[in-house]
Amino acid sequence: MEFSQQQARELVNIEEGTFVYWSKLMPRLRHLKGKGRRFKLADVLALGVLSIAVRELGCNIAHLAPSADVLFDMCHGMSIDEASKKILLFNGSGRCEVRTELPLERELGVGAIVVRLALLVERMTNQMESDQYRLPLN
Repeated sequence: MEFSQQQARELVNIEEGTFVYWSKLMPRLRHLKGKGRRFKLADVLALGVLSIAVRELGCNIAHLAPSADVLFDMCHGMSIDEASKKILLFNGSGRCEVRTELPLERELGVGAIVVRLALLVERMTNQMESDQYRLPLN
C-alpha cells in the first residue's frame, strides 16, 4: 500500500510546513518530496514515530534527525503486525534501537525516549479505517 504525501501527513498529523522543515533536516524525506512521490506504510510509521516524539514527548526534531535514517530502515524491516509488538528506544545520544520489552529504568540515559509502536499502529489503523483506507496486515 502506498500513500501520497498529503495522505501520509494526515495519517500522522503533520502539517505541510512541518514536513518541508523536516525534509531539510532528514535526507530520507528529501527523496519523498514532490508530486507523484509515494510513501510506503513503513515510511508513514517512521513519520508517526517522529511526530509522537516531537508533539507528545516534546523532543526537538533536530536532535532526532541523526537517527532518522536508522528509524526508516527499521520500519522498512517490519510488517505492521511485527511493528505493533515493538518498542523504539532513542537514547540521549541520538541512537535508536528496537526492543520487544520496555527497558529497565537503569538502561535509560538522560534524554531517552521510549515509543510503543502498538499505540501508533492503533492510531493509524483507526484513522485509515475512518478514511476508508485498507491496511495490509503483513
